[in-house]
Amino acid sequence: MTDQANAGDGDKFSISNPNDIRTLLKRLMDQRSLMTAHFGEGQQFLLTALLGFSDDEGLYLDVSGEDEINARVRRAPSLLMRGQLDHVEVRFRAGPAEDAEFEGMSAFRIPLPEEMRYVQRREFFRLPIPVSQPVHCEVPVEPGADGRPKPPVKIRVLDISAGGVALWLPTGQEKALSAGQVLEGCKLTLPEAGTTTLALKVKHVYEQTDAKGQPRIQAGCEYIAPSPMLQSMVQRYVMRVERERIARERGLA
Repeated sequence: MTDQANAGDGDKFSISNPNDIRTLLKRLMDQRSLMTAHFGEGQQFLLTALLGFSDDEGLYLDVSGEDEINARVRRAPSLLMRGQLDHVEVRFRAGPAEDAEFEGMSAFRIPLPEEMRYVQRREFFRLPIPVSQPVHCEVPVEPGADGRPKPPVKIRVLDISAGGVALWLPTGQEKALSAGQVLEGCKLTLPEAGTTTLALKVKHVYEQTDAKGQPRIQAGCEYIAPSPMLQSMVQRYVMRVERERIARERGLA
């Protein structure tokens, strides 16, 4: 299986931070996502689910109802785990599997993965920007009729993903952007992640209604040839915000 060799290929979508890995595992469990454990050079598999995990004990998997499949899993030197989170593929390699019990049930236990591959695509996952930590993108403005340069317009970012951003056009700038427009030299700053310069292409401009029932104009933009720095920065930011959200829900923050 070709993908099996690329499960931990160290590319720009690979996640190796232990906190980020725990966040992804927790989200997979919360969504009750089914996982496929491939083994035997990818020719055999076990359909399973994540039951629980801890730093000390590792990751617990549900077993098969067929003894022969369970026996093959035990003999496999490693497992290639594949699943989906918000319709986005997640995969990692870990193993070998050993027999264990989880809350009184038969289970397999494997070491926590050291690396996971998670490709966030704009059409599947967009992270709303927390109101308490607003994010802005500085967009250059063409010189006026007198040729004098104008300061860039600071536009609020409503959501972000690995593929692009949604911008909220401020009052007086509703017609500043149009579909197909290319914005060179924009500057994006993400809290605790960094600042980088990028180019955006406006895909569409549309009217939305905010939480107070007031109309607002949004521009959906995609990155043009995003740099590895931009992609890494966005990934770090998204994972941090997700970790903080989960911590709040669990009463840890």
